[in-house]
Amino acid sequence: MTILQRRHFLFAFFVLFASCAPTKETGEKKEQSVNHHGQLTATFKILSVNCGHSLKNRSDVKRFAQWLKSEGADIVALQQIERPVEGAQTFDAVAELAKAADMNQFFGTARYWEGFNSGNALFSTYPIQQTDVHSLPVGKGKVRRSLSYGIVDVGLKSVGIASTELDEDSRIERISQAEEISSLAQTLADYPFIVCGGFYEGETGKVSLKMMERFNEANSLNEATANFSQRVYVRKDSLLRPISIDKVRQKEKSLEGVLVTFEAKQ
Repeated sequence: MTILQRRHFLFAFFVLFASCAPTKETGEKKEQSVNHHGQLTATFKILSVNCGHSLKNRSDVKRFAQWLKSEGADIVALQQIERPVEGAQTFDAVAELAKAADMNQFFGTARYWEGFNSGNALFSTYPIQQTDVHSLPVGKGKVRRSLSYGIVDVGLKSVGIASTELDEDSRIERISQAEEISSLAQTLADYPFIVCGGFYEGETGKVSLKMMERFNEANSLNEATANFSQRVYVRKDSLLRPISIDKVRQKEKSLEGVLVTFEAKQ
């Protein structure tokens, strides 16, 4: 065997080895299939829930992580979760939940709350890339709102996913915030875009109607979630669609969310 032949052999061996080696970062390999159009498809599950500042200690976090795992969530969009302000040596619910659930995480601050930064977070068994926090418009004296965004590599493709919470009291505020999210969707055209969180209106509300100008609404797939405050929207895109949605509940804290199964096409 010549030197050149040996180099080719070693290169082929290492490529084969790398392709077979497990990758902890991406979690379990998701089942892929080919649909009747000959397209490669894969499914993943997103759970969206407002934890209501309820993760106060490691016991709370452990039970919450067990619930997430029992629901089979690949990606979790959380609202009203806290982490310490800079320099504070206090309980970090975001870091502790990521550790307990064995997930990657990204947190975006919305406001200061009782000594902590409170905001929205993403947790994922897949890598989270190109993260950003986008402020949403609020009126004078109103509670600040934001949208936490990340590109998540779900294996078959990369998907933009956001966790947010709109104003729970004012419809005018919510409409303004929905308009901002709609405008943001235009600037993120390189990836399918999913928005999860507390929208505080049902499917006939003006906020839902505004969102559905650019998005499809997963909640419409199940009558039980049609008027639920936790909503999931996906920008109109033939390569990504919700195929089921269910309301889910953690009994210990009486927290309710939605679990959505998405199908992605290559």
